[in-house]
Amino acid sequence: MIIGLHSFKGGSGKTFVATNLGYKLSEKGRKVCVIELDMKAPSLHSFFETEKFVNELLTKKASARDYLNEVKENLSVIVASPSLQEIKRDLMRSDVESLKILKRLQEVLAELKSMNFDFIILDNPPGLSYMSVNSMLVSDIIFFVSRAEKDDLAGLNILYEVSKNVEKQKYVILNRITERTKNIRLSYPVAAKIPCSCEITDEPFFVETFKEHEVSRAFDELAEKILGLR
Repeated sequence: MIIGLHSFKGGSGKTFVATNLGYKLSEKGRKVCVIELDMKAPSLHSFFETEKFVNELLTKKASARDYLNEVKENLSVIVASPSLQEIKRDLMRSDVESLKILKRLQEVLAELKSMNFDFIILDNPPGLSYMSVNSMLVSDIIFFVSRAEKDDLAGLNILYEVSKNVEKQKYVILNRITERTKNIRLSYPVAAKIPCSCEITDEPFFVETFKEHEVSRAFDELAEKILGLR
């Protein structure tokens, strides 16, 4: 199953959701790969010692196997490059080039499936770029990650409007929920409400360090829901 994670704006905690959801699914015996596709603002590179980045994988014929960073049993991550040159290249990429990237992504996903990955989580760039919108088409299920704040929720409405013709299962993950926002209700299906963990840490694999925290329990429940959707 290919899981597409999207957000309207940066700062929603989408990468935090991608890594911790991946960790929980792997704990349940599923083989998981998280792919960081936000090549304009990469963040996972600092946690892995690697010279192999998704930027290169998506622009040349290469095996995805060589780009996998193993986190633990059943969990691997492919990270985006922190190189300023690569970031500039992505910022200047034309729609034609983006289409080629999208086609190459489909090849990479097919290869990962042949390697028996049960779940591939796409951590897409925020906003409405050619790449982020079209990557919805290669996903089996789409999650819109949003904070429960007025401007974030306005962006969530735009995401739903833009994707209304994409016939895929779509859910909301509300992230960084506080006491003030925990009872918020939406007209869209909400798959999870992830409590705020900002006062503790923002490390990518929070659920590994804080196994009994309410955030970890929320991710565990989300993983179980996703397993039930297969």
